Amino acid sequence: MERSTSIKQRRETMEYLRLDAPQKHPTESRNLIIVGNGVFNKNTKKLEPYNPRYIFTSKISTNYNPQAQEPNFKGWSLSKWFKDIAENDNEKEILLWQSLACAINPNLTPDVAIFLVDNGQGRTGKSTFERLLENLVGIDNHAPLKLKEFEEDFKLANAQGVKLIIGDDNNPNDYNKTSENFKRVATGETILVNPKRLPPFSTQFNCFIVQSMNGLPRFKDDSDALLRRIKIIKFNHQYNDKTANKDIKEKYIKDKRLLEWILSKVIVMDFDFMIDTEESRQEIKELKIANDPVAYYVNEHINDLKSQRLPIVFLFKHFQATSDYENNPQKMKQSTFTRRLRPLLEAKGYTYSKNNLAPLTYWNIDDEKLLEQYDINYKYRVKVDITKYQPLFERPEDNQDETN
Repeated sequence: MERSTSIKQRRETMEYLRLDAPQKHPTESRNLIIVGNGVFNKNTKKLEPYNPRYIFTSKISTNYNPQAQEPNFKGWSLSKWFKDIAENDNEKEILLWQSLACAINPNLTPDVAIFLVDNGQGRTGKSTFERLLENLVGIDNHAPLKLKEFEEDFKLANAQGVKLIIGDDNNPNDYNKTSENFKRVATGETILVNPKRLPPFSTQFNCFIVQSMNGLPRFKDDSDALLRRIKIIKFNHQYNDKTANKDIKEKYIKDKRLLEWILSKVIVMDFDFMIDTEESRQEIKELKIANDPVAYYVNEHINDLKSQRLPIVFLFKHFQATSDYENNPQKMKQSTFTRRLRPLLEAKGYTYSKNNLAPLTYWNIDDEKLLEQYDINYKYRVKVDITKYQPLFERPEDNQDETN
Protein backbone atom coordinates (compact mmCIF):
# COMPACT_ATOMS: atom_id res chain seq x y z
CA MET A 1 0.00 0.00 0.00
CA GLU A 2 2.82 2.39 0.87
CA ARG A 3 5.17 2.30 -2.10
CA SER A 4 7.78 4.60 -0.57
CA THR A 5 8.74 2.19 2.22
CA SER A 6 12.20 0.70 2.30
CA ILE A 7 13.01 -3.01 2.56
CA LYS A 8 13.82 -2.54 6.24
CA GLN A 9 10.46 -0.84 6.91
CA ARG A 10 8.57 -3.58 5.10
CA ARG A 11 10.35 -6.23 7.14
CA GLU A 12 9.49 -4.38 10.34
CA THR A 13 5.86 -4.21 9.28
CA MET A 14 5.79 -7.96 8.67
CA GLU A 15 7.38 -8.53 12.07
CA TYR A 16 4.69 -6.41 13.80
CA LEU A 17 2.02 -8.44 12.03
CA ARG A 18 3.67 -11.68 13.09
CA LEU A 19 3.82 -10.55 16.73
CA ASP A 20 0.28 -9.17 16.87
CA ALA A 21 -1.63 -11.76 14.87
CA PRO A 22 -3.12 -14.69 16.83
CA GLN A 23 -1.42 -17.95 15.92
CA LYS A 24 -3.47 -20.66 14.25
CA HIS A 25 -2.52 -24.15 13.15
CA PRO A 26 -3.29 -25.75 9.78
CA THR A 27 -6.30 -28.02 9.53
CA GLU A 28 -5.07 -31.63 9.53
CA SER A 29 -8.32 -33.56 9.33
CA ARG A 30 -8.15 -36.56 7.02
CA ASN A 31 -11.82 -35.97 6.23
CA LEU A 32 -11.39 -32.49 4.74
CA ILE A 33 -9.65 -32.10 1.39
CA ILE A 34 -9.33 -28.69 -0.24
CA VAL A 35 -9.69 -28.92 -4.02
CA GLY A 36 -9.90 -26.49 -6.90
CA ASN A 37 -13.57 -25.59 -6.36
CA GLY A 38 -14.12 -26.00 -2.61
CA VAL A 39 -13.58 -28.24 0.40
CA PHE A 40 -14.63 -31.87 0.08
CA ASN A 41 -16.03 -33.34 3.28
CA LYS A 42 -15.52 -37.11 3.35
CA ASN A 43 -18.01 -37.53 6.19
CA THR A 44 -20.87 -36.05 4.20
CA LYS A 45 -19.45 -36.92 0.76
CA LYS A 46 -20.28 -33.36 -0.31
CA LEU A 47 -18.37 -30.35 -1.55
CA GLU A 48 -18.47 -27.33 0.78
CA PRO A 49 -17.53 -23.74 -0.09
CA TYR A 50 -14.22 -22.36 1.15
CA ASN A 51 -14.48 -21.26 4.77
CA PRO A 52 -12.05 -19.19 6.89
CA ARG A 53 -12.43 -21.62 9.79
CA TYR A 54 -10.43 -24.14 7.74
CA ILE A 55 -6.72 -23.32 7.66
CA PHE A 56 -4.92 -24.72 4.62
CA THR A 57 -1.55 -23.74 3.15
CA SER A 58 -2.08 -25.42 -0.22
CA LYS A 59 -4.82 -26.99 -2.28
CA ILE A 60 -5.37 -29.59 -4.96
CA SER A 61 -5.75 -27.72 -8.24
CA THR A 62 -8.16 -30.25 -9.80
CA ASN A 63 -11.89 -29.57 -9.39
CA TYR A 64 -14.19 -32.10 -7.76
CA ASN A 65 -16.81 -33.29 -10.23
CA PRO A 66 -19.03 -36.11 -8.92
CA GLN A 67 -20.45 -36.70 -12.41
CA ALA A 68 -17.04 -37.22 -14.02
CA GLN A 69 -16.65 -40.32 -16.21
CA GLU A 70 -13.47 -42.00 -17.35
CA PRO A 71 -12.51 -40.67 -20.80
CA ASN A 72 -11.12 -42.85 -23.56
CA PHE A 73 -8.38 -41.42 -25.77
CA LYS A 74 -8.23 -43.29 -29.08
CA GLY A 75 -8.35 -46.62 -27.28
CA TRP A 76 -6.12 -45.60 -24.33
CA SER A 77 -7.63 -45.43 -20.85
CA LEU A 78 -6.09 -45.01 -17.42
CA SER A 79 -7.77 -48.15 -16.05
CA LYS A 80 -6.26 -50.31 -18.80
CA TRP A 81 -2.88 -48.61 -18.40
CA PHE A 82 -2.81 -49.39 -14.67
CA LYS A 83 -3.57 -53.03 -15.44
CA ASP A 84 -0.61 -53.09 -17.83
CA ILE A 85 1.70 -51.65 -15.15
CA ALA A 86 0.34 -54.05 -12.53
CA GLU A 87 0.71 -57.03 -14.89
CA ASN A 88 -2.60 -58.49 -13.70
CA ASP A 89 -1.52 -58.25 -10.05
CA ASN A 90 -4.63 -56.99 -8.25
CA GLU A 91 -2.73 -55.88 -5.14
CA LYS A 92 -0.26 -53.89 -7.21
CA GLU A 93 -3.11 -52.19 -9.06
CA ILE A 94 -4.68 -51.24 -5.71
CA LEU A 95 -1.34 -49.77 -4.59
CA LEU A 96 -1.26 -47.56 -7.69
CA TRP A 97 -4.70 -46.18 -6.85
CA GLN A 98 -3.77 -45.76 -3.19
CA SER A 99 -0.76 -43.71 -4.27
CA LEU A 100 -3.07 -41.31 -6.09
CA ALA A 101 -5.30 -41.10 -3.03
CA CYS A 102 -2.35 -40.30 -0.74
CA ALA A 103 -1.09 -37.64 -3.15
CA ILE A 104 -4.28 -35.61 -2.62
CA ASN A 105 -4.65 -36.54 1.06
CA PRO A 106 -1.35 -37.40 2.82
CA ASN A 107 -3.24 -37.78 6.12
CA LEU A 108 -4.42 -41.22 4.95
CA THR A 109 -1.02 -42.83 5.56
CA PRO A 110 1.36 -40.40 7.24
CA ASP A 111 4.36 -42.72 7.43
CA VAL A 112 4.80 -44.34 4.00
CA ALA A 113 6.80 -43.33 0.93
CA ILE A 114 6.50 -44.90 -2.50
CA PHE A 115 9.57 -45.93 -4.50
CA LEU A 116 9.02 -46.34 -8.26
CA VAL A 117 11.67 -48.69 -9.63
CA ASP A 118 12.65 -50.03 -13.03
CA ASN A 119 15.85 -51.49 -14.44
CA GLY A 120 16.80 -48.44 -16.46
CA GLN A 121 15.48 -49.84 -19.72
CA GLY A 122 13.23 -46.83 -20.39
CA ARG A 123 9.67 -46.54 -21.74
CA THR A 124 8.16 -48.27 -18.69
CA GLY A 125 5.63 -45.56 -17.79
CA LYS A 126 7.42 -44.63 -14.55
CA SER A 127 7.97 -40.96 -15.38
CA THR A 128 4.46 -40.74 -16.85
CA PHE A 129 3.01 -41.89 -13.53
CA GLU A 130 5.03 -39.19 -11.76
CA ARG A 131 3.72 -36.52 -14.13
CA LEU A 132 0.19 -37.79 -13.55
CA LEU A 133 0.59 -37.26 -9.80
CA GLU A 134 1.96 -33.76 -10.40
CA ASN A 135 -0.90 -32.84 -12.74
CA LEU A 136 -3.46 -34.10 -10.25
CA VAL A 137 -2.23 -31.99 -7.31
CA GLY A 138 -1.16 -28.97 -9.36
CA ILE A 139 2.10 -27.25 -10.24
CA ASP A 140 2.20 -25.21 -7.01
CA ASN A 141 1.45 -28.18 -4.77
CA HIS A 142 4.48 -30.40 -5.39
CA ALA A 143 8.22 -29.98 -5.02
CA PRO A 144 11.26 -31.84 -6.38
CA LEU A 145 13.47 -33.43 -3.72
CA LYS A 146 15.68 -36.50 -4.16
CA LEU A 147 16.57 -38.92 -1.38
CA LYS A 148 20.00 -37.46 -0.64
CA GLU A 149 18.59 -33.91 -0.71
CA PHE A 150 16.36 -34.61 2.30
CA GLU A 151 19.50 -34.46 4.44
CA GLU A 152 20.39 -30.97 3.14
CA ASP A 153 18.53 -28.62 5.48
CA PHE A 154 18.37 -25.64 3.13
CA LYS A 155 16.80 -27.70 0.31
CA LEU A 156 14.02 -28.90 2.61
CA ALA A 157 12.76 -25.31 2.74
CA ASN A 158 11.71 -25.58 -0.92
CA ALA A 159 9.27 -28.38 -0.04
CA GLN A 160 7.51 -26.64 2.83
CA GLY A 161 3.74 -26.40 2.46
CA VAL A 162 3.34 -28.80 -0.50
CA LYS A 163 1.33 -32.02 -0.47
CA LEU A 164 3.58 -34.01 -2.79
CA ILE A 165 7.36 -34.45 -2.93
CA ILE A 166 8.77 -36.20 -5.99
CA GLY A 167 12.38 -37.24 -6.41
CA ASP A 168 12.96 -38.05 -10.06
CA ASP A 169 15.77 -40.32 -11.29
CA ASN A 170 17.63 -40.96 -8.05
CA ASN A 171 21.06 -42.33 -8.86
CA PRO A 172 21.15 -45.94 -7.56
CA ASN A 173 24.91 -45.53 -7.02
CA ASP A 174 24.37 -42.70 -4.53
CA TYR A 175 25.14 -43.82 -1.00
CA ASN A 176 22.73 -42.35 1.55
CA LYS A 177 24.86 -42.08 4.68
CA THR A 178 21.95 -40.86 6.78
CA SER A 179 18.17 -40.95 6.39
CA GLU A 180 17.06 -39.09 9.52
CA ASN A 181 15.38 -36.20 7.71
CA PHE A 182 13.72 -38.54 5.22
CA LYS A 183 12.18 -40.57 8.06
CA ARG A 184 11.07 -37.42 9.91
CA VAL A 185 9.42 -35.91 6.85
CA ALA A 186 7.69 -39.20 6.00
CA THR A 187 6.19 -39.46 9.50
CA GLY A 188 5.36 -35.77 9.91
CA GLU A 189 7.72 -35.25 12.85
CA THR A 190 9.16 -31.85 13.75
CA ILE A 191 12.29 -31.08 11.76
CA LEU A 192 14.76 -28.19 11.61
CA VAL A 193 14.87 -26.35 8.30
CA ASN A 194 17.76 -24.03 7.56
CA PRO A 195 17.02 -22.00 4.42
CA LYS A 196 19.74 -19.92 2.80
CA ARG A 197 20.00 -16.30 4.01
CA LEU A 198 17.10 -16.81 6.44
CA PRO A 199 16.96 -17.85 10.10
CA PRO A 200 16.49 -21.59 10.73
CA PHE A 201 13.09 -22.73 11.97
CA SER A 202 11.31 -25.88 13.10
CA THR A 203 8.33 -27.20 11.16
CA GLN A 204 6.34 -30.31 10.31
CA PHE A 205 5.76 -31.61 6.80
CA ASN A 206 2.41 -33.06 5.85
CA CYS A 207 3.12 -34.52 2.44
CA PHE A 208 3.29 -37.70 0.41
CA ILE A 209 6.74 -38.77 -0.79
CA VAL A 210 7.37 -40.45 -4.14
CA GLN A 211 10.88 -41.36 -5.31
CA SER A 212 11.84 -42.91 -8.63
CA MET A 213 15.05 -44.71 -9.52
CA ASN A 214 16.69 -47.17 -11.90
CA GLY A 215 17.58 -49.83 -9.37
CA LEU A 216 17.33 -50.08 -5.60
CA PRO A 217 18.97 -47.30 -3.55
CA ARG A 218 21.86 -47.76 -1.14
CA PHE A 219 21.41 -46.86 2.54
CA LYS A 220 23.75 -46.94 5.49
CA ASP A 221 20.62 -47.15 7.65
CA ASP A 222 19.19 -50.62 7.04
CA SER A 223 16.90 -50.64 10.08
CA ASP A 224 13.26 -51.67 10.02
CA ALA A 225 12.45 -48.10 11.13
CA LEU A 226 13.46 -47.00 7.63
CA LEU A 227 12.45 -49.98 5.51
CA ARG A 228 8.92 -50.27 6.91
CA ARG A 229 8.25 -46.75 5.64
CA ILE A 230 8.86 -47.81 2.04
CA LYS A 231 6.54 -49.44 -0.47
CA ILE A 232 8.01 -50.37 -3.84
CA ILE A 233 6.23 -50.41 -7.20
CA LYS A 234 8.20 -51.98 -10.02
CA PHE A 235 7.60 -50.85 -13.59
CA ASN A 236 8.41 -53.99 -15.55
CA HIS A 237 6.18 -53.47 -18.59
CA GLN A 238 8.32 -51.95 -21.34
CA TYR A 239 6.60 -50.31 -24.28
CA ASN A 240 8.25 -50.68 -27.67
CA ASP A 241 8.46 -47.97 -30.32
CA LYS A 242 5.13 -48.99 -31.80
CA THR A 243 3.13 -49.12 -28.56
CA ALA A 244 4.79 -46.08 -26.94
CA ASN A 245 2.47 -43.08 -27.34
CA LYS A 246 3.87 -39.60 -26.72
CA ASP A 247 0.34 -38.21 -26.45
CA ILE A 248 -0.14 -40.08 -23.16
CA LYS A 249 2.39 -37.89 -21.33
CA GLU A 250 1.95 -34.74 -23.39
CA LYS A 251 -1.87 -34.67 -23.64
CA TYR A 252 -3.90 -37.46 -22.03
CA ILE A 253 -2.65 -37.21 -18.41
CA LYS A 254 -3.10 -33.43 -18.53
CA ASP A 255 -6.69 -33.64 -19.72
CA LYS A 256 -9.15 -31.98 -17.33
CA ARG A 257 -11.73 -34.75 -17.80
CA LEU A 258 -9.26 -37.46 -16.80
CA LEU A 259 -7.97 -35.56 -13.74
CA GLU A 260 -11.50 -34.83 -12.50
CA TRP A 261 -12.46 -38.48 -12.91
CA ILE A 262 -9.38 -39.62 -10.99
CA LEU A 263 -10.11 -37.14 -8.21
CA SER A 264 -13.74 -38.23 -7.95
CA LYS A 265 -12.57 -41.85 -7.63
CA VAL A 266 -9.72 -41.47 -5.11
CA ILE A 267 -11.14 -38.68 -2.95
CA VAL A 268 -13.63 -41.10 -1.37
CA MET A 269 -11.05 -43.84 -0.75
CA ASP A 270 -10.40 -44.60 2.90
CA PHE A 271 -7.74 -46.92 4.32
CA ASP A 272 -5.42 -46.99 7.31
CA PHE A 273 -2.53 -48.82 5.67
CA MET A 274 -1.17 -48.96 2.15
CA ILE A 275 -1.34 -52.48 0.79
CA ASP A 276 1.86 -54.48 1.16
CA THR A 277 2.26 -56.37 -2.11
CA GLU A 278 4.31 -59.52 -2.49
CA GLU A 279 6.45 -57.69 -5.03
CA SER A 280 7.17 -54.90 -2.54
CA ARG A 281 8.03 -57.36 0.23
CA GLN A 282 10.51 -59.17 -2.01
CA GLU A 283 12.11 -55.92 -3.13
CA ILE A 284 12.41 -54.69 0.46
CA LYS A 285 14.07 -58.01 1.33
CA GLU A 286 16.52 -57.49 -1.52
CA LEU A 287 17.07 -53.91 -0.39
CA LYS A 288 17.90 -55.06 3.14
CA ILE A 289 20.25 -57.75 1.89
CA ALA A 290 22.00 -55.29 -0.42
CA ASN A 291 22.48 -52.70 2.34
CA ASP A 292 22.95 -54.92 5.39
CA PRO A 293 26.17 -57.00 5.30
CA VAL A 294 24.88 -59.34 8.02
CA ALA A 295 21.62 -59.97 6.14
CA TYR A 296 23.66 -60.57 2.99
CA TYR A 297 25.86 -63.03 4.87
CA VAL A 298 22.85 -64.98 6.13
CA ASN A 299 21.27 -65.04 2.71
CA GLU A 300 24.41 -66.06 0.79
CA HIS A 301 26.57 -68.12 3.16
CA ILE A 302 24.77 -69.53 6.18
CA ASN A 303 23.34 -72.51 4.30
CA ASP A 304 26.84 -73.56 3.21
CA LEU A 305 27.71 -74.48 6.79
CA LYS A 306 27.14 -78.11 7.82
CA SER A 307 27.32 -78.01 11.61
CA GLN A 308 24.19 -78.42 13.68
CA ARG A 309 25.61 -76.10 16.36
CA LEU A 310 27.41 -72.99 15.15
CA PRO A 311 29.52 -71.07 17.71
CA ILE A 312 29.40 -67.28 17.52
CA VAL A 313 33.19 -67.04 17.53
CA PHE A 314 33.31 -69.14 14.36
CA LEU A 315 30.39 -67.38 12.65
CA PHE A 316 32.00 -63.99 13.23
CA LYS A 317 35.30 -65.11 11.70
CA HIS A 318 33.46 -66.72 8.79
CA PHE A 319 31.51 -63.47 8.26
CA GLN A 320 34.75 -61.43 8.25
CA ALA A 321 36.48 -63.85 5.89
CA THR A 322 33.65 -63.98 3.34
CA SER A 323 33.34 -60.18 3.45
CA ASP A 324 37.07 -59.74 2.80
CA TYR A 325 36.99 -62.37 0.08
CA GLU A 326 34.23 -60.44 -1.72
CA ASN A 327 36.14 -57.16 -1.34
CA ASN A 328 33.74 -55.75 1.24
CA PRO A 329 35.77 -55.79 4.50
CA GLN A 330 33.83 -55.11 7.71
CA LYS A 331 34.98 -53.31 10.87
CA MET A 332 31.98 -54.48 12.87
CA LYS A 333 32.46 -55.68 16.45
CA GLN A 334 31.50 -59.23 17.37
CA SER A 335 28.84 -57.99 19.80
CA THR A 336 27.24 -55.89 17.03
CA PHE A 337 27.41 -58.83 14.64
CA THR A 338 25.70 -61.10 17.18
CA ARG A 339 22.97 -58.56 17.91
CA ARG A 340 22.17 -58.14 14.21
CA LEU A 341 22.54 -61.83 13.37
CA ARG A 342 20.25 -63.13 16.09
CA PRO A 343 16.85 -61.96 14.73
CA LEU A 344 17.81 -63.03 11.20
CA LEU A 345 18.66 -66.59 12.21
CA GLU A 346 15.79 -66.87 14.69
CA ALA A 347 13.45 -65.97 11.83
CA LYS A 348 14.85 -69.06 10.07
CA GLY A 349 14.13 -71.23 13.11
CA TYR A 350 17.58 -71.22 14.71
CA THR A 351 17.81 -71.22 18.51
CA TYR A 352 20.29 -68.97 20.31
CA SER A 353 22.06 -70.23 23.43
CA LYS A 354 24.32 -67.85 25.30
CA ASN A 355 26.38 -70.18 27.49
CA ASN A 356 24.28 -73.31 28.07
CA LEU A 357 25.52 -75.53 25.25
CA ALA A 358 28.76 -76.83 23.79
CA PRO A 359 29.24 -77.79 20.12
CA LEU A 360 30.23 -81.42 21.00
CA THR A 361 29.56 -83.86 18.17
CA TYR A 362 27.14 -81.39 16.61
CA TRP A 363 30.16 -79.56 15.17
CA ASN A 364 31.33 -80.50 11.66
CA ILE A 365 35.05 -80.01 10.99
CA ASP A 366 34.28 -79.33 7.32
CA ASP A 367 33.12 -75.84 8.32
CA GLU A 368 36.65 -74.96 9.44
CA LYS A 369 37.94 -76.09 6.05
CA LEU A 370 35.33 -73.87 4.37
CA LEU A 371 36.55 -70.92 6.42
CA GLU A 372 40.12 -71.58 5.24
CA GLN A 373 38.98 -71.38 1.61
CA TYR A 374 37.76 -67.81 2.14
CA ASP A 375 40.55 -66.76 4.53
CA ILE A 376 43.19 -66.51 1.81
CA ASN A 377 45.30 -64.06 3.87
CA TYR A 378 45.30 -66.18 7.05
CA LYS A 379 43.61 -63.46 9.11
CA TYR A 380 40.53 -65.22 10.48
CA ARG A 381 41.53 -68.79 11.35
CA VAL A 382 39.85 -70.20 14.44
CA LYS A 383 39.91 -73.58 16.17
CA VAL A 384 36.54 -74.45 17.70
CA ASP A 385 36.69 -75.98 21.19
CA ILE A 386 33.82 -78.45 20.93
CA THR A 387 33.78 -79.15 24.69
CA LYS A 388 33.48 -75.52 25.77
CA TYR A 389 30.14 -74.00 26.75
CA GLN A 390 29.84 -70.89 24.61
CA PRO A 391 27.37 -68.66 22.73
CA LEU A 392 26.08 -70.53 19.68
CA PHE A 393 23.15 -71.06 17.33
CA GLU A 394 21.48 -74.43 16.90
CA ARG A 395 19.84 -75.32 13.62
CA PRO A 396 16.11 -76.05 13.55
CA GLU A 397 15.07 -79.69 13.51
CA ASP A 398 13.75 -79.42 9.96
CA ASN A 399 17.24 -78.68 8.66
CA GLN A 400 19.16 -81.31 10.62
CA ASP A 401 18.58 -84.30 8.35
CA GLU A 402 19.55 -82.27 5.30
CA THR A 403 22.69 -81.04 7.08
CA ASN A 404 23.70 -84.53 8.15
